[in-house]
Amino acid sequence: LPYSMLRKGWDKYFRGLAIFDLSTGLFIPFILATGFVIIASASQFHTTPAPGFVPDVEGGVITVEPAKNLVGPYKKLLADRVKSQVGADEFAKLTTEQVQ
Repeated sequence: LPYSMLRKGWDKYFRGLAIFDLSTGLFIPFILATGFVIIASASQFHTTPAPGFVPDVEGGVITVEPAKNLVGPYKKLLADRVKSQVGADEFAKLTTEQVQ
């Protein structure tokens, strides 16, 4: 048996407890640290929309004109998302105004 177990007074009957103690002592801090890193990175790197694409306040009016070079790719991205959500057949039935 390892010296650390013998020093605690544990013999071979405590081997299962020792494995549990070691695994939880390593696993729980790893989960916590990883979770905190993910939360911190999400708060720092989460995208914010460019000015002019969403209203300034909830239910408000868009007060800024978006950059012209961003409008085309943004609308294409939204159209692709709608197409994947409703399906290609239903998307083909939509009018231009509905897609916009």
